[in-house]
Amino acid sequence: MGPDDRGLSRHPVLRLFVALVTVNAVLGIWALLAGDFGRTQGRVLGTSLFVTAAMIGVLVNVVPTRRRVMWPLPPVSAALLVVAFALYIVFVWVTGVSESWVKLATSGLILGVAGSLVGLLGLVPLRTEHRRLEQVDDVLIGLLAATVIYMMWSEGGGGEVLGRILGVEAVLVAAITLVIPVVSHYLPPEVPSPGEGAGATGARTSIRYCPACGAVLDHPVEPGVAAHCDSCGLRFEVRVA
Repeated sequence: MGPDDRGLSRHPVLRLFVALVTVNAVLGIWALLAGDFGRTQGRVLGTSLFVTAAMIGVLVNVVPTRRRVMWPLPPVSAALLVVAFALYIVFVWVTGVSESWVKLATSGLILGVAGSLVGLLGLVPLRTEHRRLEQVDDVLIGLLAATVIYMMWSEGGGGEVLGRILGVEAVLVAAITLVIPVVSHYLPPEVPSPGEGAGATGARTSIRYCPACGAVLDHPVEPGVAAHCDSCGLRFEVRVA
C-alpha cells in the first residue's frame, strides 16, 4: 500500500465521498446503458444527477467554510443545496408532489447558489479600495436571489417591470463577478516589502493587510509574530529577509 492509499485510509470522510462518487457514477452509467430507457432508468439517472449536484455544492463551500469566509454563510449554503437536491430526488420518485413543495425546494436551491457565490467571491484577494466591488456584488446577488424567489411565488410572476429589474440585476451581477477576479489578478493586494515604512533608524516593518485576501488586520503585525486573518482564515508570520 502506497503513501496515497494510507492517506486515503486515514480519512473516512474522503473515503465516503469517493465511494459515493463511484456508486453514483455506476448508477448513472447503468441507467444510460440499460436496454430500454424507461421510467425507472430515468429516475435513476435523475437521482444520479441530483446527487452529483449536491456533492458539487458541498465541495464548492469547503474552502470558504475552512477559512470561515462570510461565516456562517458557506456551511448554511451547502446545507441548503443538499436539502434542496434531496427534495428533488424525492420528487423524482414520488408522484403527486404539490407545487408549493417544488417552489420551496427551488427557493432553497436559489439561496444556496447565491450564498455559495458570495463565499467564493470572498476568497478573491482584493486591495482595500477594491473591496467595495465585492460588497456591492454581494448585495446585488442577494437582491437577485430575492427577486427570483419573489417572482416564483407571486401570482403572474411579478409583471413586466419586475422582470426588467431582474434582468438589470442579473447583468450587473454577471459584470461585477467577472470584473472582481480580473482586478485581483492585475491589481493584487500590496504586500509591504522588507524595510518599507522603516525610517532612517531602521524601525521594524509591520503590515496592516492580509497578504492573501488584502483585508485590514485588527492590529499591525510585527516581524516574527504569528498572525491570523479573520476574513479568510490565513495564518502567517512576517519575516524580514
